[in-house]
Amino acid sequence: MATYDNLPVYKASYDLLVEIFQFVKNFSKEYKYTVGEKLKNETLEMIMNIFRANSKGEYRSSSCIIKADKRFKADRFKKICNHK
Repeated sequence: MATYDNLPVYKASYDLLVEIFQFVKNFSKEYKYTVGEKLKNETLEMIMNIFRANSKGEYRSSSCIIKADKRFKADRFKKICNHK
């Protein structure tokens, strides 16, 4: 099994985090500490889930992946509800 830092999904997630940090710098104060922090925290959580899934055994990896998938779907549902 590849180490987490060699996985394409990890590299893409890390690049996304770097982009988010750069992007949030240009937010107004009102959004920098609300939306900006939420974006950063969610991305960090995603990276941590990738790390956890890769560093545990096969059985535990699937539980991390399922947990991350549920979190992703819940966040997506929140976004849909907020746009209505």
